[in-house]
Amino acid sequence: MKTINILVGPKLGDLFHMLIVPKYYYHFLNVKTNLYIIEKYDKFTTSLNDTYEQLKPIIKAQEWCNSFRIYKYDTHIDVDLNAFRWNGLWATRPFWAVFLHTAFPNQPIVPKNFASIKWSKNTEYSNTLVVSRRDIFPFNDFVKQQYLSVFERFENKIFLAFDPAQYEAFPLKDQVDLVVVKNLSEQLEILNGSKMNLLNCSGPLCMASALNAPRIIETGEWMVPVYGYDFLSYDNVETFDCHQVFSPNPEYLKSDILSQIV
Repeated sequence: MKTINILVGPKLGDLFHMLIVPKYYYHFLNVKTNLYIIEKYDKFTTSLNDTYEQLKPIIKAQEWCNSFRIYKYDTHIDVDLNAFRWNGLWATRPFWAVFLHTAFPNQPIVPKNFASIKWSKNTEYSNTLVVSRRDIFPFNDFVKQQYLSVFERFENKIFLAFDPAQYEAFPLKDQVDLVVVKNLSEQLEILNGSKMNLLNCSGPLCMASALNAPRIIETGEWMVPVYGYDFLSYDNVETFDCHQVFSPNPEYLKSDILSQIV
């Protein structure tokens, strides 16, 4: 089988969205990927070596992967997905499409519910709402009520984090139990095995998107073009933002919110 050399980089959330490109090459063109990782233009939260080691079992398990290495500047790269930083596609389309169209400027489409990676599921969380939220957007009354409206639908609720400080910053932490994960593999298993994920624009959302795990997305005040239309490409996605914009026909969110602000 033919192979192609693809370069990916930070941040980690960007990298998970980039994986749609090797999946596309494999699924449609019967081409496997030699994936190279680099720390350039931005930084990973942990070191490059640690990020690589945590990603290695995940990437190597994918059917589209031929090899996975840290880039040493000694190999020709066919597709550099870091080019999204200057090619003008950022915030003009869904995040996954930014990378797909970086590799394929003719802007191909993918089937509905197209997932970039496969991973095992932690069935312990099959009836659980998994919450993860970085404190980067306003948590106004509207946003608060959306979280509460989802919370009331689930008896089991956890807040998933590597860093407990994210849990401490969450305004509704008294309503969810903290689960601290040790590595990316464990985090993916929980996201993939949950009944529903309630996430804002951070790494866990990118992972859930790559898995096409069920998700409710708080898109935030400046991320609507990136995530606000994912419901058009996936059947298990709802979105909302702090300006009271919903995806159509939300199942878990409250559209009559103006009379219920708390």
